[in-house]
This record gives sequence, C-alpha cells and structure tokens, in this order.
Amino acid sequence: MTGQPRSSFPHPAVNVTSAEYGSRQVPAWAACIPGPVRTKGIMEFLVAILLVLTALVPRTGTANENPYETLVLVNDLTITRYDLDQRKQLMKALGVSGNLHDQAVDDLVDDRIRQGAARKAGLSATESMIDSGVAEFAARDNLSTEQLNSYVARFGVAPESVRDFIRARLDWQRVVQARYGASARVSETEVDAALALTGRDRDQKVLLSELVLSTAELGLRGAEDFAQKIYSRIHSAEDFEEYARRYSAASTARNGGRLDWIPVSSIPPQVATRILALEIGQVTGPIQVGDDAIGLFLLRNLREGRPDVPAEQAVSYISVPVPADGWSSSDTDELIAGVESCEDLQFATHAFGQGSVAGGLIDSLEGASDSLVAALSQLDPGEAAIHRTDAGDTSIVMVCRRGESESSALRDDVRQSLFGQRLTGFSESYLRRLRSEAFIEYR
Repeated sequence: MTGQPRSSFPHPAVNVTSAEYGSRQVPAWAACIPGPVRTKGIMEFLVAILLVLTALVPRTGTANENPYETLVLVNDLTITRYDLDQRKQLMKALGVSGNLHDQAVDDLVDDRIRQGAARKAGLSATESMIDSGVAEFAARDNLSTEQLNSYVARFGVAPESVRDFIRARLDWQRVVQARYGASARVSETEVDAALALTGRDRDQKVLLSELVLSTAELGLRGAEDFAQKIYSRIHSAEDFEEYARRYSAASTARNGGRLDWIPVSSIPPQVATRILALEIGQVTGPIQVGDDAIGLFLLRNLREGRPDVPAEQAVSYISVPVPADGWSSSDTDELIAGVESCEDLQFATHAFGQGSVAGGLIDSLEGASDSLVAALSQLDPGEAAIHRTDAGDTSIVMVCRRGESESSALRDDVRQSLFGQRLTGFSESYLRRLRSEAFIEYR
C-alpha cells in the first residue's frame, strides 16, 4: 500500500506504541513478545549476524601465511618461511639466546652460500655423510640420532631440518678443506715454534680477558656457533668487554671478562699457543676449554720473565748419506749452504739421483755413535754439517729441533690446533668474500 512502510519480514505489520519502540510499525511476530525480551532478543540476533559475517571475512596473519613462501633469495637458492621457522625453533632447542629471527636469517643466508659453493665445486655431502654428521652432532651431548630427533621435536623441529643444518656445515667443510687444506698444513718446525712459545719461559705471564659460554646451557655445537657469531662481531677491546658482560657465564662477566696476570705455564699448551700467536689487542677464535665450555680470549698484555735452565733435552735430527760416486765435497758444501730446515734438506736430497737413500727423522740420540753425538752437539736447529762415520762413510746431518721431550699426543694436539686456527681464518675470509659477491634479495 502506498504510504505505508513495508516490513522486511514475511509477516503483517502492526502498529505498536510503547516506551521501547515509540509509535511505529513492527512485525506482527515481534508485537507478541514483551518489550524487554523483544529488545534483548533482537540485540542477540544482530550480534549473531555480526559474528557470522566476521567469520566470512578472509583472515590475514600467520594462520593464512604460506609456509613455502620465499622470504629470501640467495643467488638461485631460496629461504622459505618454513625454513626460517624451523631454524628459529632449532636455535631455541640448542639454547641460543638473543634475537633469534635475525640470527636465523643470517645463518640461513650463510648456509645457502655454503651449499651453493659446494654444489659448484661438486663437493656436496652425500646422504651417508649427513647420517654420520647428525650422529656425531648428537653424540656431543651424549645422545643418539633418535634421541636428538625426539628432543628437537618438542620444539616443533623436523628431522629433515636437523639434516639441512648439518648438510650445510659438511658441504662447507669439504669446500674449505679442498680449497685451503694444503695451505693450512702445519710443518714440524711450526709445531716446534709453537711449543717453544709455551715452554721457553716458566715465568712468562699474560693479561687476558675471557668470554666463556657454557656447553651445559647451549650444547657444544650451539656454544661453538654462538661463540663464532660473537667473534665475527668483535672489532675492538670495548666490543669484547660488552659481549662478555652480556653473554659470558664466567664470574668475570661483570667486569667485562678481565682476568689478572696468568703464568703461561698454567695454560694448556693447545690454548697457550693460540694466545701467544696473537698481537696485543687481538682475540682468539672459539676454543674448547675442557668438556663444558667454549671460550674467546682477548690478549691485553704480555710480560716476559726469567728463562728456564734447560732440562734434559731430546734431539730430533736427520742424517742423509752422501753418494760415494759423482758427488764432490764442493757439491756437499753448496747443498748445505742452501738449506735452512730439515724439510729443505729432505727435498734437496732428490739431487742425489735415483737410488740414493735419505735418512728419516730420528727423535733420540739413543744408540748414536760418539762421533755423531759430537757432530750434533755443535749444531743449532736448522744447521747442517758433514759427518764422517767410523767406517769412513760420509753423511749430511742436521738438527731439526731441540727441546724437552714432548709426547706425540701433545704434538698432535698442537698441530691440530694450529691447523684448525688457520683453516678457520681461511673459512671466514672466503665466506665473507662469497657473501659480498652474492645476490641476496629480502622479500
């Protein structure tokens, strides 16, 4: 009907006059409901409609985010949202603290660069290598692979994410070994020099600052990775002290890790060699200290003391027979003048021709003839001389080293420490170079 309002419901409209509605038409079914109930019912009805409409609106946020969306592109390799979430949870499981998002992004970018380098060199780790790597990683915390996977699963980390973490590190280890292994090799002379640094002076002292990370809190690998991250960000003594205050588990943390003077003789040789190789103000890379800590050390000062009186010494020397024919005394003199180490002498004896015999390194004078002992007693390390035996034969002898007798295990420890230190330096430098050359797009 013209002029009359129409109801939006399929019911006849009636006129109602009340305090609640005033004077207007309402649906007939509504007029049968008492006023207060009518008001409450309509309000609940409207709220229900609003809830339905809200549910129909597409949601934004994590619930609707694509886990395989690319967040970072590193050359031709991607980092997805899933990769990032998994790495953050893995870092949390390993006890890493701080801004996990930024640390995880940086770590994944480095991993993609490492994997790309391995793929380009044809050195990607095999599945069996990764199996062994995961088992070794778990064993550092006295766990089996299954126990490790069970532990990280509590944080939502999939076994494949652990394998990806290990894969990148094995890839990079193979790349660095292949590229720099020969350059990082340590000679016996260098081992001698390193041992001499620690043994030359019992009163020598160092002034250090320390930053100690507990493996009990972070796990061994977690502590190593976190220490390496800190090391890469230290550019001054002030930086070191700030990080020590924030992260060190040692009691010295409150004063920036500062220690008093320490005798070098009280420091384990494999640690002392790395400290004594520093210039004042430099920092060691991460060093395992005992079974439960990873340390970084800043050398603040060095104090020389009173040299020791030499103890009973062992002598390592080389003896090379001189061919009886076709080799003159002037040739021998020329050869001696051109060598400065036992390695040089061993190499130079190739000039004696096919079939000549070069003596090996001998670490003791036990059983040596009196004439040989007399000849060696006149030589310093790196010096050579002609020795004529009682039988009339001629040889060239050279002292390789003198010093207190060290166990082969100690020498191996020092050698591995020096080798690892060099390889770490090559590794960090190469990774920085590759990262500066990489195409990295953050989306």
